[in-house]
Amino acid sequence: MKSKRFKAVVFDLDDTLYPEYQFVFGGYLAVANYIRKLYGIEIYEELARRYRSGEDGPVRHSPSGDGGSDPFTPVLRRYFRTIEPLLIQRLRDIHRCHAPRLSLFSDARTAIALLGAQGYKIGLMTDGYSCIQKNKVEKLELKALLDSLVFADDLGGEDFWKPSPDPFHIMALQLEVETREMVYVGDDPTLDFLAPRQLDMGAVRVLRPDSRHEHSRPPTPAHEPELTIPSLSLLPEALHRLEESLSHPDVPSQPLLTWTDGHRG
Repeated sequence: MKSKRFKAVVFDLDDTLYPEYQFVFGGYLAVANYIRKLYGIEIYEELARRYRSGEDGPVRHSPSGDGGSDPFTPVLRRYFRTIEPLLIQRLRDIHRCHAPRLSLFSDARTAIALLGAQGYKIGLMTDGYSCIQKNKVEKLELKALLDSLVFADDLGGEDFWKPSPDPFHIMALQLEVETREMVYVGDDPTLDFLAPRQLDMGAVRVLRPDSRHEHSRPPTPAHEPELTIPSLSLLPEALHRLEESLSHPDVPSQPLLTWTDGHRG
């Protein structure tokens, strides 16, 4: 029997294993409660509306809380002529440090269990500030499901975030495999797959309806995944298909295999 090339599956976190809006909206609620108590005004619905419409992305924090993106100022300008920077820093702190209520996508835990039963080693590699990402991992109770966990930020800050290949080298060392024996599963084609493709890893995108990156497109061919699937429930079969598509190096080019809800083959 021919041995499998891929021995490990490494997952992204946000919008791959759980819906990131849970963290974002939980932080918005904590911020809105603080503002209500302080000023007696309601801002949660407007914060949520701006996020849903794409006017604001998730709050991007700096380690100290004094940098990153700021969805709060545009909303507060409706009520105040002048907004103190210290207030915005405080709101970022509240968002960053709130206790989130998170849950995995329904297909995530099942897919991880199935892959483990099939002999794959399971890893998680996530970027973003590690203090925030570690909080998410704890709330999702993921550690017990993983063979390896790499927070890119812990390697030396933003220089090691995607698309740096360094976290994948660390992951390979921890899992005791070669990088080419790993598959990375993510959702963002603008960042997630460039390094894996450069390292000759497998690359699978999960494209969920109404996700933040539903309409994102790879900026170059080098950013494209080999496979795109609508659900992690299809990942075991996707790995089989990926093995098959990569087992013919004599073929000069293989088309991207894309599955949608209406097409599985």
